[in-house]
Amino acid sequence: MPLHLRNGAFVMNSWEVVRFIHKIGSPIKATVSGFDEYGRVLLETETDYKSVLTAHSVEDERSQQLLEIGEEIDTVVFNCVDEILFLSSRSIDISNQSVEEWQAYYKFIDTLELGTKVRGIVTSSKAFGIFVDIG
Repeated sequence: MPLHLRNGAFVMNSWEVVRFIHKIGSPIKATVSGFDEYGRVLLETETDYKSVLTAHSVEDERSQQLLEIGEEIDTVVFNCVDEILFLSSRSIDISNQSVEEWQAYYKFIDTLELGTKVRGIVTSSKAFGIFVDIG
């Protein structure tokens, strides 16, 4: 796993974090520790990364205001940006089916090597890249 020097310390970039350390869909127990100025729920976890829930990663019928400090919740890793883990507590994301689908994704990705050719269907195009369904 490559490390990068930042401010005198070696760190992984966000992709490497979700690829090797905290894979997307991985369950994490969390405790609500507060709320920040951006409306995110701050969480205490057993990870070395700051962890948060955003408004869209909480059930629609359960707003962030209903979460109480000290409350324990089930979450899964949803993303990592700038050394912050973005978690989700939505039932669809923490379901066994979703977790199993992410495990299958990583199992497939682990079989690939740099330069491996795979077939896929472009499902959308954005300014920052394309999305390809590789099955």
